[in-house]
Order: sequence, then structure tokens, then C-alpha cells
Amino acid sequence: MSTHMKFIVPLLDKEITRWDLKPETGFVGAFVHDKNRPGIDDCIFLMYDISNPNRYSCEHESRFAKCTNIRSTKIEYIKGKPYKIFAFPLIGKDMRDLRDKGYKPKEYKNVVRIMQFWCGYDDDVNYALLSNNPNAIKLDWQIIPEYDFRPELQIGSGMKKGGIPV
Repeated sequence: MSTHMKFIVPLLDKEITRWDLKPETGFVGAFVHDKNRPGIDDCIFLMYDISNPNRYSCEHESRFAKCTNIRSTKIEYIKGKPYKIFAFPLIGKDMRDLRDKGYKPKEYKNVVRIMQFWCGYDDDVNYALLSNNPNAIKLDWQIIPEYDFRPELQIGSGMKKGGIPV
């Protein structure tokens, strides 16, 4: 994950931990745009491979169930593999400035959150936080690849149109 995303992700929700960004949980990456949903421009997307569930991915799912800032969750198949994509809205000027301009947060609480999240384990984050260089955070504009298939709710199996139980 880029330093750009390493600054943004800790600010998305207090329930997200450094462990949620490990490959063992199925974490694939953090993205600024989902070309499958072009109308959602004010979000950061966290993508997880859900094809091989394990203890770590279950722990991650239970933590994300407590997140209050998730805008939406989608399951999409890309190259035949299922991925769960969480969309988190950018709340506050610091997050928008980070995403759009690569500016370091101005609010002290956001700087502290990033520092506590990474706990000195990431040299790139440490350098960017402590540096006076305005270009210490290079912008990352990764986009989620297009999906092959998106499962839809089946109507007629005890459900009314719109997903309401009969």
C-alpha cells in the first residue's frame, strides 16, 4: 500500500486496525476510485479477497461489522474470484486534502491517529510525518479493476422486490 493510502486508511474508522491490512485477512488494497461505481467519488475503497475464509478474515469481518463510517459493501467477482469491497466516505477537510492534494493532516487528532495506528512500524509514514518536504506524500490513484460478475439478490425465494422478506 502506498504512503498516500497509509495516511488515509487510519482516518476512515476507529475500528480499523493495522491487522486488517495484512494479507492473512484477505486484504488486497486501498483504492481511490471504483470504475464499476463511477457515481461514488467521495470514498476510499478497501478490497478483500474472500475466496479463502480463515480465522483472520473472520476476525476482520467482525471488526468491520462495528464500523460506523461504512457507506456501502459490495461483493464483486474479478477474474472469477470473489472480492468484498468496502466504501468509506471521506469525512472532513483533512481527508479530502490528503486524497486530492497529498497534504499532511492539519488537525492534531488526525496526526495522532495516524501515528498511533502505525506505531512507528512504517518508515515511509514516519518520514512523511516528520518531514518538512511538502512532496513527502506522493499521490496514488489506483482504481479497482472492472468486475466480471456481481451477484444480485434473487427475487421469488421468500423475498419481495427490494429485498423485503415475505
